[in-house]
Amino acid sequence: MSVITHRYLLESGSWNTCQELLAIAFKACDDKDSVLYAHLLNTSAALNGKRNNTAEALKLYEASKDIRERFLGSDHEELANTHNNMGLVLESCCRPQEALESFHRAIAIDMKKPEAERNKILRIRHLNVGSAYVSLGKFDDA
Repeated sequence: MSVITHRYLLESGSWNTCQELLAIAFKACDDKDSVLYAHLLNTSAALNGKRNNTAEALKLYEASKDIRERFLGSDHEELANTHNNMGLVLESCCRPQEALESFHRAIAIDMKKPEAERNKILRIRHLNVGSAYVSLGKFDDA
């Protein structure tokens, strides 16, 4: 399933269709220890997060993170995105301190990119950090 297809299905609220396509993709993916499988896990985690199945989302993000870290290395942008997405789910679970830690891990990875490249995403990451600080009642840090 392409990134564009899954994003469209998630954002348009076609969650059942997205879930059906994911089930087919999971069955078709023979290598359960691959970057492709990690992408499927990440997509499924996003779907579960949207549906407020936060425990399942976190479990899937963790599995995706483990695979991505092994194959892509600890400084890859996909790993940063996974940390960020985990932070969003953690914040939605009223766990802002853990969310903040995930957001900071994502930022640490992003900071290793060239300035022009990292500036494309850092604004969003810092907005997420600010939101976590607000949830913690640390308004001056936000």
